[in-house]
Amino acid sequence: SKVAINTFKNLANAKPVQSALTKIKGLKEPATKLVNVVKESTFWLSSTPEEESLADKCKYPRICSYAVLEIKNTNHRFVFANTHLDHLCAEGRENQVRFLIKNLEDLLDIPFILSGDFNSESNDNSYLFVRNYLEDSKYLFDKVDFNASENGYQLTLMLKMN
Repeated sequence: SKVAINTFKNLANAKPVQSALTKIKGLKEPATKLVNVVKESTFWLSSTPEEESLADKCKYPRICSYAVLEIKNTNHRFVFANTHLDHLCAEGRENQVRFLIKNLEDLLDIPFILSGDFNSESNDNSYLFVRNYLEDSKYLFDKVDFNASENGYQLTLMLKMN
């Protein structure tokens, strides 16, 4: 069975996302009114990124969706990417992040935001591999306590951008 993939445009226009965006302090308009989508794509975290497939040592197929966005009325571009890494195998996560970086390396020279469920700790090899290419935002911004989880998971810190 094929995995249903929402593109960034569809996600940004989805009612739950629009509702969440209106709750962000200072954001007065939907994201689609603030940025233009320059490019968007989704690929599989495997050696055959153009077709549904698995990375070595993984039980489930995983994807990365990304968009190159331009802030309207400026020349400022950035990349927003989202992924969900394997939860069962550390070696599988390592393979997945290698495919992720390989497929996005041409975009790493502009500001880049990578989000998702990494299923790892900061000592995991997959995390350490990504840190060779991207900074962890928890080291770049002031920290504040915040519990943002709807399911009750205790999140102990949130990033505050000044």
